[in-house]
Formats: sequence, structure tokens, C-alpha cells
Amino acid sequence: MDGPYQTMKILILTSRFPYPPLSGDRIRIFHFIRELSRFHQVSLLSCTDKKILAPEINALAPYLTECELIFQSRLKSWINCIKGLFSKKPLQVHYYRSSHYKNKMQAMCLNTHYDVLLCHLLRTAEYAKYVQVDRKILDLTDALSLNYARLLKSKTGLLIAPKKWLQMFEHSRIRDYENKIAKQFDYTLLISDIDKNFLKRRIKYDSFKIVPAAVDTKYFTFSNYDYDPFNIIFTGKMNTVPNSDAILYFANKILPLIRKEIPQTMLSIVGIEPPTAVKLLSANNNIQVTGKVADIRTPLRNAAVSICPMRLGAGSKNKVIESMAIGTPVVSTSIGVEGLGLNSNDGVAIKDTAEEFAEEIISLLRDRKKREYQIKRARRTVEVRFTLEKAIEPLLEILKLE
Repeated sequence: MDGPYQTMKILILTSRFPYPPLSGDRIRIFHFIRELSRFHQVSLLSCTDKKILAPEINALAPYLTECELIFQSRLKSWINCIKGLFSKKPLQVHYYRSSHYKNKMQAMCLNTHYDVLLCHLLRTAEYAKYVQVDRKILDLTDALSLNYARLLKSKTGLLIAPKKWLQMFEHSRIRDYENKIAKQFDYTLLISDIDKNFLKRRIKYDSFKIVPAAVDTKYFTFSNYDYDPFNIIFTGKMNTVPNSDAILYFANKILPLIRKEIPQTMLSIVGIEPPTAVKLLSANNNIQVTGKVADIRTPLRNAAVSICPMRLGAGSKNKVIESMAIGTPVVSTSIGVEGLGLNSNDGVAIKDTAEEFAEEIISLLRDRKKREYQIKRARRTVEVRFTLEKAIEPLLEILKLE
């Protein structure tokens, strides 16, 4: 084994099978599994509400010593939530509660002496108390209470009254749960200092550690390629309120300003599970809602500009660094690059008003030299700060500590 790392046995708990990595949470834990397996023996226990196909399991097999799946129907999960109304824990913790999952985890820990238990997201944190492991790590990724707080303060029309009441209800529980659960772990991982500082203001706990966002630069390769000079792209898991709000805001407030100057501008919305409000945008001839695609690199390379017009949310946005890596210029709001520590010198345009956002896109569509300069600077930024090898270093250092 090369490097200063003593081989450890690590059990990772996830609430969803991490392959294919089509959303931010699955991308992050997939990267963890792959990079940790270079130095350690990694086992995985995942919950799933659907059949996981052999090719998906086989894709992770090279990185895993053991892989176990526990099926739980959505009906059972929703029944758990109904029962959970009468407790103080977040409903999403109840949603993923499973006695079969707990029993399998305990059996795995009896069969193998794991050095580390890594719980991915708040949803699996509850299981840690049922086993004795030398070191327990919680990857919160985002400060979920920050996400909810911003959502509740927003004026997005996506939160109708019943849904907003539920969000308020869940926000209070998540806030209280975050206060308590982090202290039960030796380390708690977050994706940015913004999330860390938000939690530290109310949680007396000294073991928050930053493991930043990263992109696979060997997969998202940079090269000169043909692209559609009028195509704008937005990517992401579309059934989340921050993503849906962002693209509806762009389509209704920013895109018309661009089309006044460049009428042939096209908008491609690429991502799994678009809600009805987003699907309806395709009634416009110049807007295409594609949903899931086999390879996100193809539409990214075809786009003249990649947008991240976020107004809500927390954490870091993979869509930004993936676009930067592959060579598609990014125009984002401040919230869109929050947690990444980016500024205009890093090859990203940051604009917070509809008018400025539109003007920047128009400029990039018209000025190929400006576009080329921006994408080269962005790629350099990624290679210095956002490679997988660079991002995983803090976690590897934690594992070295006695």
C-alpha cells in the first residue's frame, strides 16, 4: 500500500444506493467510496425502494469489500412518517427507519471488526447508536437547517400553504436534531465553511471538518469541441425546490431579456424528475426539458453557457464545478457558488440581478474570445482546487488520527 495510511475497515451507511451518481448527495458518497478504497477496505450498506440492477452493483464492486442492500417500500416509509408525527425527530429520519437495516448493520459489525462507521446524511445518523465501532463519522454535507431557513424566508411560489406548513414543522425538528446528533460522532463532515459556521453558532462542538466539493477531472475532460452557439443549459435534480425555483426564475425573468437581443436562444433543462411546473416550460418552442440523460457530459459540451441562477439552498453546487471542468462557461448567482469560494477571477461570472445575469450571457454568446478566456481560467481553478485527490485529503487525515 503506497502512502502513509494504515489500512482500515470502513462501513458506510447510505439511505440510497449511490450509483448511478445522478444527484449531489450520491455524487459525493460515490467519490468517497472510490477514493477511500485506494487506501482502505470499504463496505457499503444501502437502503433502496427499488430494484438495483446488476450493472449498477457491478459499477461499485471494484471499490467495495462488501455490499448489502435493504429494500423498503415507499408505502412503508410513508407509514413510518405518519407514526413519526408524534415524535420529535425529523420526518426524513423516520422515512428511512428500518429494523431490517438496523439488524443487517449489526450483523455486519458482528462478522467484521470495523475501524470506522461513516454515516452519510442526517437520515442514517440514528443507526450509529446501535453498534460499537472505534470511530464514528457523520457526513452531514450541508447544514440542512440553513437550507430550510432560507426556503421558509423565500417568496417562491412553489411552497403552497400545506407544503410550507410541513417545511416549518420539519425545520424545527431538523434544527433540534442537528444540535444533538453531531455530538454523538467523533467527527462531523460538512462541505463548506458557510455550513460549518452556521452550525457552530449554536452547537458547542469542536469536531466539524470540511471535506469540500470535488469533480472527477478525468471524467469531465477539457478539450476543444463544437457547441451550439445559442444553447444555454441548466442541470440538476429537478424535483428539489431550490433547483425548480432557479429554473422557473430564469425562464420567466431572465430568458426573455436575452431573447430580446438574441431571439434564437435555446434553453436546455437537463436533470432527473422534473416536476410539472418545469415540464410545462417545454410548451415554449425554445425550451427543452430532457429529464434524465445517459451521459451529462454530452449536453454540457453542446451548450454555449451553463447557468446556476440559484436563489435558495445551501452547500455547494456540483453543476458549477462540472461545467468549469468540462469547458462550458458558468454564469451564477452568489448563492449558486456559495460554499465553493469562487469569485470572478476564477473563471466564473457572478451576477445577482436578472438584468446583469442576462447581459453576461448575451456577452458570452456574442464574444467567443471572452468565452474561451473564461473556460480556460475555470479549468485551471478546478485543477488547483477541486480535484478528487485534493478534496478527499481532509477525510484521509481524519482517518490517520489516533
